[in-house]
Order: sequence, then structure tokens, then C-alpha cells
Amino acid sequence: MSNTLWIKNPLSIFTANQQDASNGIVIKDGIIIELVAKNKQPKHAIDTIFDASHRLFYRD
Repeated sequence: MSNTLWIKNPLSIFTANQQDASNGIVIKDGIIIELVAKNKQPKHAIDTIFDASHRLFYRD
């Protein structure tokens, strides 16, 4: 069974492009399937929400 996770509202998130993920990312089966823009909600059905309001996300 797959689980869809919304990492919601991070303090900051680095996308390495011009896409807006200010309100988080949606991950399914270990793959980012959606970037959630500021003041938007995910388009996909969500199973679990992780409040990331005290977290920073980046990839080096």
C-alpha cells in the first residue's frame, strides 16, 4: 500500500529552479510528485501531513 505524504509549510525549501514550493512538497512511494505553492493546497489526495513549519529543506 502506498502512502502519500505532504511535507507542509517549511520555513524554507530549495528547489534549484524557479518553481514555488513555499507550502511544501508531496511525496508518494519515495518520489516527489508535487510542489505546493504558497497559499495553495495539494492536488493529490494526502494520507499523512508532516508539519515542517520549524524545518528547512535543501539538497546539496
